[in-house]
Amino acid sequence: MQRDNYNDTTLNSEINSYSDLVNFIQKLNKDWILASRRLSPQILIKLLEYSENELYEYFKTLNLDDNI
Repeated sequence: MQRDNYNDTTLNSEINSYSDLVNFIQKLNKDWILASRRLSPQILIKLLEYSENELYEYFKTLNLDDNI
């Protein structure tokens, strides 16, 4: 989201407590697990390889002294 300035409005959720945050993260994880069952292991591995490199390149652009 930060790297691409992307905000998925379907993710907007009222988070007022630790429990709300945990439930929100659990829902995101569950949604991804259900969706990824449709992908072959080979595709999942390729997605991980690609995203690992993208994440690494993004982290290199960050200033560790900045507050995000």
